[in-house]
Amino acid sequence: MRTAHATVHPLTPRTTPAEAPQRPRPAPVGTLTYTVKEVAEMLSLNLGGTYRMIRTGDIPARKLGGRWVVPRRAFHDWLDSCIEITPAEAEANRRASVGELTDVEKDLIWAYRNDPKRHGA
Repeated sequence: MRTAHATVHPLTPRTTPAEAPQRPRPAPVGTLTYTVKEVAEMLSLNLGGTYRMIRTGDIPARKLGGRWVVPRRAFHDWLDSCIEITPAEAEANRRASVGELTDVEKDLIWAYRNDPKRHGA
């Protein structure tokens, strides 16, 4: 039976770490983009709602390496383009979408707002 002999050569680094050439580092992605979590916090939204708005295209975002990132400039441009509405307009939109409050709903809201336990009494 023949046995094979392998020659083992010790490996030595060509340069020590201190002598290694400095390579330029790419700019970190975080300086150009926001994470979905950061956007959610800035907009006071929950994470799921923020992802939903990204998937539908409401919030400008890109998928990089399997994760969503929001380009800062595109986000701020989008935010600046959002229409501001007054509280009265928001109430009118709510009424148009769900209708007027019933008397029971009004009573529940009044009771909640005037609950002494809620105000620390």
